[in-house]
Amino acid sequence: MALYEHLEEIIVSEQLTSLFQPIYATNSSEVYGYEALIRGPYDSPLHNPEALFDAAIEYNLLSELELICRKKSIARFVELGLKGLLFINVNPMVFLQSDHPQGKTLSYLTEHKLKPEQVVIELSEKYPIDDPDILQKALIYYRDLGFKIAVDDLGSGYAGLKLWSEVKPDFVKIDRYFIDQCDKDPIKSEFIKSIFNLGQRINAKVIAEGIETEEEFWLLDELGISIYQGFLFARPMLSPSATVSAVIQNRDRLANLALNNESLLSPLLQIIIPVNFDQTTKTVLDYLHQHPELDSIPVVKEDKPVGMILREHILALFSTPYGKTLHENKPIHENMIDSPVIVEAKTPLDEVAQWVTCGDDEKLLWHFIIADKGRYLGIGSVRDLLRQLIQPNTRSANSVTRLPTIFAA
Repeated sequence: MALYEHLEEIIVSEQLTSLFQPIYATNSSEVYGYEALIRGPYDSPLHNPEALFDAAIEYNLLSELELICRKKSIARFVELGLKGLLFINVNPMVFLQSDHPQGKTLSYLTEHKLKPEQVVIELSEKYPIDDPDILQKALIYYRDLGFKIAVDDLGSGYAGLKLWSEVKPDFVKIDRYFIDQCDKDPIKSEFIKSIFNLGQRINAKVIAEGIETEEEFWLLDELGISIYQGFLFARPMLSPSATVSAVIQNRDRLANLALNNESLLSPLLQIIIPVNFDQTTKTVLDYLHQHPELDSIPVVKEDKPVGMILREHILALFSTPYGKTLHENKPIHENMIDSPVIVEAKTPLDEVAQWVTCGDDEKLLWHFIIADKGRYLGIGSVRDLLRQLIQPNTRSANSVTRLPTIFAA
């Protein structure tokens, strides 16, 4: 079957599947929204969305395909009972087609009792158009109906900032290219910071998409980004979860503790991404090579701290002739220190000092683990602890009679 006929059959019989990827905002107990993502038939050469839309452009079926995508996404969103905003991708090239019917998206919403204010029209810069007047007229039309506007893939092409200035979107998404390993690339970090600051000035909310690692997330959080999307939190799914990502929940829990607890308002707490107790020792070794600034890494099991890894100890294991063979595939809990000092976040500083000076292993006491009701928060260093204790009024402010709560690792 010719590709054109195959595409035409897909459109006519609506053989499209809508997946949804959650979008999260910090300090919120609910999912912020969902981006609708379309897939062709599973066994089809047009299963991939890029191939699907490229074929639609080539065979002049973009308008027909776009409308079916919107119809299917809206219907499925309502069927699943999803809350928050619905982000619908729209190829701006469709606005150039004079025969593209108006009012269809609104009629789909009316049919399913969904308000335009709940929908974000997401324009992709991957398909730029040369006539900004046509684009502006189309967006004015959508805005007058109550839709919100987002610009996707900002930074992926030469015209990103120009499009932003002309469209004045409600949301801007930063391209995955700039998010990828932004925690290790100061240039990417500066670019993200500039986009965020500009967004604040023109009242556009910035969304970081394509986040895959916790290191990227923590850097973005530090830069001020508050809306997130990516595989780290959730992949596109037929029936996505309505529960806020555990990564976001942990971040919010940490932030609330920092606001409400005097000891956490100090520079004592260090956000160090822990490793899971069942990860291989080789994986941890690679992680240490990637982060030469880390001397200690906490180990967790189901979010509870169970041990500590010392760089010196792991490097020593692999320094022997048979070290790699003996240890690389072992789970890290077989090579961790299983008796670290673990203190609750609300423990007074002077009592923390008593606990960390009780041990016999001097190197182990370089760092201690901070927990909240037994759940891992981060680590603290003895050096920072001593600095806090010698500050004026610190000791009296933290001195109370109760003993700290210690959880055995």
